Amino acid sequence: MWIYLDANIFGRPFDDRSQLRIALEAEACLLILELVKGEKVDCLGSDILRLEISRSPIPKRFQIQSLLELCSRHISETNELKHLAQQISEESRIQGRDALPR
Repeated sequence: MWIYLDANIFGRPFDDRSQLRIALEAEACLLILELVKGEKVDCLGSDILRLEISRSPIPKRFQIQSLLELCSRHISETNELKHLAQQISEESRIQGRDALPR
C-alpha cells in the first residue's frame, strides 16, 4: 500500500511534547513512520513535500529531511500535475499546494 505523509507528519515527532495532544500526535506519527521503516507500507515523497520541509526552521528542518529517505518513490511536479491541481481547486474547496496530487 502506498501512502503520502504531509510535512506535518514528518515534523510532529520533533515538536515540544509538553502538551498531551502534541505528545499523542507525535507518538501516532512515530507509529506510522515505523510502519514505513518496517516496509509494511510504502511512502511517497514529492516536490511539494520537499518545499514545505525546506520552510521549516533549522535544526528541525535537518531532522525532518533525514526522514525523507524513507520515501521509496518521488513524485515530481509537472505541468500535467499543475493542470490537474487547478482543476481540483476549481471543482472543490481544496486550494493551493494541497490540491497537487501527491
